[in-house]
Amino acid sequence: MWIFQRNGRTGSHSSANDLNGERPTERRGVSGMRGIRAAVEAGDEWQALEAKLVKLDAKAKEIGNATAESGKDIGAAATLLAEELREGFKSIARHF
Repeated sequence: MWIFQRNGRTGSHSSANDLNGERPTERRGVSGMRGIRAAVEAGDEWQALEAKLVKLDAKAKEIGNATAESGKDIGAAATLLAEELREGFKSIARHF
C-alpha cells in the first residue's frame, strides 16, 4: 500500500500488482535500468561486430586488388598465348 496525492487530495492505493510493497514507479525504474543495460550490451556487441566488419572489408579489398593484378597477368598471358597460337596456325597454313 502506498499514499499518493492527486488533485490536491491524498488517498491510498493497494494493488495486487504491488510487489513487496514496491511502488510501480520503482518497478518501472528497475525495468528501465534493465532496458538501458540491454541497450548498452547491444551497443557493445554492435561495436565488436562493426570492428570485425571493418576487418572483413579490408581483407576483401586486399583480395580484390590481388585478384585485379592477377587478372591483368592472366589477361596478358592469354593474349600472348593467343598470338602464339595465331602464328602457329599461320605457319601450318603456309604448308597448304
